Amino acid sequence: MKIYLKRYLIVIFILLFLTSCNKSELGQKTEAKEAGDSVIAVHTVIPEEIEKGNTENINENYTPGNENITINDLCFVDKNINIRYPCLSHMSNTVLEESINDILKKQAFAEFISLGGNSEKITLELNFRVMYTNKSLLSIKYFGSVYYEGAAYPRELSYTVNINLLKGYRLQLKDFLKINKNFVNILRSVNIPAENELASEAFDYFNKNYSDDDIIYLLNNADSPYEDSPVIYSYFNKELIGLIIAVPHVTGDVVELQIKWSDLKSLKSGCS
Repeated sequence: MKIYLKRYLIVIFILLFLTSCNKSELGQKTEAKEAGDSVIAVHTVIPEEIEKGNTENINENYTPGNENITINDLCFVDKNINIRYPCLSHMSNTVLEESINDILKKQAFAEFISLGGNSEKITLELNFRVMYTNKSLLSIKYFGSVYYEGAAYPRELSYTVNINLLKGYRLQLKDFLKINKNFVNILRSVNIPAENELASEAFDYFNKNYSDDDIIYLLNNADSPYEDSPVIYSYFNKELIGLIIAVPHVTGDVVELQIKWSDLKSLKSGCS
């Protein structure tokens, strides 16, 4: 009973932590505060040439739309837990800003909380990348690894969250694309470079073990809340949509596919 109570209190503490978000001043590079064993670091984080689809460099200032919005890089550190996650500031609608930041934090901490939030037994490294943003949309990819005491091996983590910045809610793949057998055919035909042997094996496993109907079901449930364990997550930029698919550990834990929007013209729906 004491063990369960302790775990419950730890999870409550984390959830309370997630309800607030530090804001940095525009142009401020780093601000750090000590909070017990935790350090919260704040950096301005913006993708360079994001409008051109470049998602490699996220350390330049960027203002989506006509709002003076900053995407900050926060870091939670406690023993072997190191979680970096995005946080918006300078939105004109502070209620909307708080709602969006709550989604971003909870998504970043989802794996930690799902494992009980025990820093003594978990080793977790998580980072993020801004895949795309404009005045109405934000696409974030989280990536890293996790090991839980007693597990046979560490697991690779790779998942996403897409947000409507105008209304403050999560978006799913089915909000952008019509999910049908045409989509499945396009997905199955994605070309994996031969030199990427592990990814080829992972994609081969996916194609052989899931029927068309299975894949339609998975695509319809892509980007569901983390606790629902969706098999597929998506992200996007102006050029393409990316799909991150969970596969067995022996084939890399996840396989990432990219499909150009130009190949999906017939399937575009409301948000795309």
